[in-house]
Amino acid sequence: MKVTAVIPTLNPNENILKVVSELKEADFGKIIVVNDGSNSDCNYIFQKLESEYGCVVLTHQKNFGKGKGIKTAMAYFLENPCENVGIITLDDDGQHTIKDVVNCANALINNTDKLILGTRNFNSPNVPFKSKCGNKITSKIFQFVYGLKISDTQTGLRAMSKDLIKIFISTVGDRFEYETNMLIDCKENNIKIKEVQIDTVYIEGNKGTHFRPLHDSYMIYKRLLKFIFSSGISFLIDILLFTLLMYFLPISSMATKIFASTVIARISSSLFNFFANKNLVFNNNNNLPKTIVKYYTLCIVQMLASSLLVSGISFLFTSSLATLWKIIVDIFLFFCSYKIQDKWVFSKKG
Repeated sequence: MKVTAVIPTLNPNENILKVVSELKEADFGKIIVVNDGSNSDCNYIFQKLESEYGCVVLTHQKNFGKGKGIKTAMAYFLENPCENVGIITLDDDGQHTIKDVVNCANALINNTDKLILGTRNFNSPNVPFKSKCGNKITSKIFQFVYGLKISDTQTGLRAMSKDLIKIFISTVGDRFEYETNMLIDCKENNIKIKEVQIDTVYIEGNKGTHFRPLHDSYMIYKRLLKFIFSSGISFLIDILLFTLLMYFLPISSMATKIFASTVIARISSSLFNFFANKNLVFNNNNNLPKTIVKYYTLCIVQMLASSLLVSGISFLFTSSLATLWKIIVDIFLFFCSYKIQDKWVFSKKG
């Protein structure tokens, strides 16, 4: 098998010995195990892996996270050249069957330009409810936020060639967010993804997972959350400036004062929103004048669309609920705006 197996692990039990034994039987000649700061109680397991099973054991003195463990193995693979075409990462507890590992490795050998993902079927009856809902929701949100339709964004069974390793070793993140960021880098670098259907196996209800729901979910969804946050702050700036200008502007005509306050407040809040989205949400370095023209073109179109849609819905149903219609329309346009900013305004492809 011309693929190196990589197993990042934290406090493993003896299941990892069975996993490695099966890998050896399947002709995986090179196996890298990364000890990510495990307790000293596990030392005998790593000694066995090294002395009896012939694994390369790389050790972190403290726990850095799964992503860091994978990067450590990648660095070793690149620094110690061999004839293998790439690596395949898998979990240490037997959740990935040897049949699926072999299938994904063979898929890599035949598709070295693609990232290979072993994707689970979350409709299977043995999938814990928490895992089923969490993964389905994550996949849908990921598809909306990043435009990539992937069945299993959190699969640990992944295979990649040497050329792709050189890209993914620089991917941001040290923990579970690293695997999500790897998929995002596929989009940024035009790397194709091939999904290989695998068995869905959970050991004791998946209680051994090191996934931290709140922290790691935030790391996965933070781009959309940043967009929502920047929009919320922009709204507050708009309202605050409008209120202050209405109080301090020395204009006698109420209509003129409202118009001037609205324009100044909206320009100020939209400039904040533009730079926040450009630098914090989408990390965009495109030409500033061209990008800002796109942004304000979108703002004008969005404003007109809101007005026309609210007017049309009010005409068809009832104008007494105009405020409700505006809230519904603007929520819809908010998500449309995100996609347009991602695909066009702040697209790194220009």
